[in-house]
Amino acid sequence: MIIEDVGLDKKDKERFKFVDRRLKYLLAEDVEFQNQFKDMFEYYKNKLSKVLGNKVKNDEFLDPYFTYVTDLFYQGYYLGREMLEHKEVEFGERFFQQPDGVIKEQVFDLLEGVTGNLVQILSHKESAEFETALIEENEAAQMTLLQIKKDIACLGTLQALIDERNEKGLVVTPEIDDDFKGLLSRSDDLFFVDTQKYLICILTDNNSEIWDLCLWSTIPTRNKKIGEVHVSVFEAEQTNTMIERLPYYQGFEAFKREQKSVSVTLSLTERVDEKDQFPIISNIVEAIKNRLHVGYEDINVTVSKTEELSTYKYNPTTASEEE
Repeated sequence: MIIEDVGLDKKDKERFKFVDRRLKYLLAEDVEFQNQFKDMFEYYKNKLSKVLGNKVKNDEFLDPYFTYVTDLFYQGYYLGREMLEHKEVEFGERFFQQPDGVIKEQVFDLLEGVTGNLVQILSHKESAEFETALIEENEAAQMTLLQIKKDIACLGTLQALIDERNEKGLVVTPEIDDDFKGLLSRSDDLFFVDTQKYLICILTDNNSEIWDLCLWSTIPTRNKKIGEVHVSVFEAEQTNTMIERLPYYQGFEAFKREQKSVSVTLSLTERVDEKDQFPIISNIVEAIKNRLHVGYEDINVTVSKTEELSTYKYNPTTASEEE
């Protein structure tokens, strides 16, 4: 950790020691955290590889990059602790009882509100030297590094908030087991399919639902929607009746299903990088498989790519007037 215990008052020193001790424990002892940290490390390394190429595979890059990522996470956690201890910032029980995805989407705005400008305070001599070296090599790395700084600091703060929830003995509000439960994930949460993208439920019932694919709040954009997911579930009896009656299945009448089937239609805009598509699909399929207790063979995924998504409501009266 690059943050130095220099020029800090007693309260700041206590916070510094707490953060240092807590994160050293997580990195050394908590397997779940270690896996999450590794995923984060790899995710942003891949982002940098788009502008730096194979350089990101060299030890000369990986060692300082690990220090850089770790320091940003530490700083984010420290800011989270500072925010929690701030007299003018109040977090009630209801805040901590929100699902993790909902809290994650709020973190950036919370930090911006407290710091005024999050990115400006995330800097040290060593991290600045690392950034400068990469930018001098390729100017395109500057915007990627800027995003990485915001993201990882926010993830550090998120961890601080989750740890505070656990320390208070609070738990996430239990999911309601009714028509609004959600087929893909719990409908009252944001389902992050990768570090920077999440699904938010728009419509849901027992058999079908629609989710919007959106960008995390750390990413500046006028339109955060970058895709849409439609999920439909058909019970085995329904499917067998369709096989018997629909022309599409002529010749396959003998085929009978014993398990429900799930149809997933994923529409993505060109803002979704091709390399990001498979992890998104994988996380959606795994979530449905585990949630609905079906097999991979029971889930059919259709993916389409478009320049942009448009919503249109047909009205014959309006259409004739326009003509």
